[in-house]
Amino acid sequence: MPAPERKTEKQLQAQCDAWNAEHPEGTLVSFEEIVGKGETHRGKTVSEAQVMGGHSAVIWIEGKSGCVQLDHCTALPAQAEPAPEVNIAPNETLRLMIADLFESMGAPESEEQMQAALIAQADKLRATADACRATALYKGGRKKREEFKADLDKEVPAERRMLLAFLHLVERVDAAPLFIMALAASILILPVVADYLPAENQK
Repeated sequence: MPAPERKTEKQLQAQCDAWNAEHPEGTLVSFEEIVGKGETHRGKTVSEAQVMGGHSAVIWIEGKSGCVQLDHCTALPAQAEPAPEVNIAPNETLRLMIADLFESMGAPESEEQMQAALIAQADKLRATADACRATALYKGGRKKREEFKADLDKEVPAERRMLLAFLHLVERVDAAPLFIMALAASILILPVVADYLPAENQK
């Protein structure tokens, strides 16, 4: 499936201008960490919408330490009651596990070296994947993950599935405009990579 075209800076600015014209600072918004997977936070805006880095329309809301993607926000009526927050953000331990795994991989210069590095880190990969599977974010991405695996199983030889799943993750991480989005990609895809470890490296 082709990736959706990125909005131009002009389109992003028009999106921000339209939002700001209708929704002043202090507007109550519903935020989804992953669009279409349900509300994960609710709070009032504490800034106007603005274009960040020429590639993202963002806004700041109560209860979030950094800006969030405007596309992930829906303005709510002023009388709407606050909803309990569902915490799907990775905890610090998981963040460190993911960072340590990537650091342990080194800087492979070829697909063969990357495949070998993944196998060499099999124990660490499995442990990190297990921690990812325990998150609500992972559980909420079941449908897309199953579709991704089905495509790999159909189109890719068994011995290359682990490598291509990891390469797909690397592409997602490199393309992520925000750090939290790179983390989310890691949580969703690392368990798939672990699933394709060679049989002799499985528990």
